[in-house]
Amino acid sequence: MKKFILLFSLLISTTIIIFSCTKDTVTPVDPCTGITISISTSQSAPTTGQNNGSITVTATPNGSYTYSINNGTYQSSNIFNNLAAGTYAIMAKNADGCTSTSTSVTLSATNPCNGVTITLSTTQTEPTTGQSNGSINVTATPNGSYTYSINNGAYQSSNIFNNLAAGTYSIMAKNAIGCTSTSTSVTLSETNPCNGINIVLTPTTTFADLCPTVNNGSLTLGASGSTGFTYSKDGGTTFQASNVFSNLAAANYPVVVKDVNGCTKSQSVTVSPNPGGVKFNAVRNLMVSKCASCHFSGGSLGGVNFDDKCNIVTKWDRINIRCVVQGTMPQAGPLSTSEKQIITDWVNAGHRYID
Repeated sequence: MKKFILLFSLLISTTIIIFSCTKDTVTPVDPCTGITISISTSQSAPTTGQNNGSITVTATPNGSYTYSINNGTYQSSNIFNNLAAGTYAIMAKNADGCTSTSTSVTLSATNPCNGVTITLSTTQTEPTTGQSNGSINVTATPNGSYTYSINNGAYQSSNIFNNLAAGTYSIMAKNAIGCTSTSTSVTLSETNPCNGINIVLTPTTTFADLCPTVNNGSLTLGASGSTGFTYSKDGGTTFQASNVFSNLAAANYPVVVKDVNGCTKSQSVTVSPNPGGVKFNAVRNLMVSKCASCHFSGGSLGGVNFDDKCNIVTKWDRINIRCVVQGTMPQAGPLSTSEKQIITDWVNAGHRYID
């Protein structure tokens, strides 16, 4: 009974305390909240056709940054090199991973030849008439390394263009970085190589025999006033190295001498027939004075005409018989003794054209 009362008393005096636990949630803090990264850039423009431009980036506020171009990998350097002309997106990121907004930077190509003026001066050698022996010598300023072009052809290292004929040529120069001069026009005019050349022609001839007709005349052409002469007797159709022409008939010859430059001197030269010997001419003169009306100036009494000197030679026997032996000629009366002796002396000497 006492045990029951004690247990009951314990149950009544025991207080049951029940605890309730509530979970506390923590919201993380963004390190980039309130952080504004600003970018400023400076740039070096690339030259036309090359990748030599650059962009330098400055990020603020001061701190440690990495940098990206065109959303590429971030790098520690704030300089982007080897850039061609174009537009680039630049960003910066701080040590906490906070990034700037993208900044657009445009690089425009610059012409390396801006402000470069190449001036050409030329000297020239005129070609001679009909030849391609002219030349143009080019000087480019300011001093430097140049190549040169003629008539928009390929550039060459030499500043001299040779083997040029008369005409107008377009000359240009190009420097080591490809800058070119404006085109310079150069006109080459033919020059006469014979200006100032005075060729003196001195021909000498020998007679060509007439009766009988033999082509044994000769022509020798002396020339001075230049060098390298060649010689022609047919008006310049053909030339020869020798100045002597042999075996010529009696005639007029249009001779030409030509020097090494093609300069010429022309002249008409006569190779005369042999005028005959003294005895022959004495006989002919006698016959002209005594027989003119019958046998000269077209007269041909008895079928004989003596206008042709050779007929006197071929008719010597008839002349001797009629005028000396028979004395029947001329019709105006017989010759005197001294006149007959003129004929006799010629006959006795061989009755030739040339004594």
